[in-house]
Amino acid sequence: MKTAAIGARISDQLKQAVVQLSALSGQSVSAITEEALTEYMAWRVPQMRDLKEAIEAADRGEFASADETTEFFAKYGA
Repeated sequence: MKTAAIGARISDQLKQAVVQLSALSGQSVSAITEEALTEYMAWRVPQMRDLKEAIEAADRGEFASADETTEFFAKYGA
């Protein structure tokens, strides 16, 4: 797989945690960083995509009806 370098500023505390995990696990700092970013991106990108689509739908008026809203709040005691 082709790789690329990126630069990022992180706190000293986070850097030390990555270095410590590297020493404990025998994995490189790069491998740990790639794994962490891969896991984060796997849920964060779809979450943001869904949120954007939901906002766009709401802006188009495609949202819960008045009855659905009343039912929702009644169900959750609000």
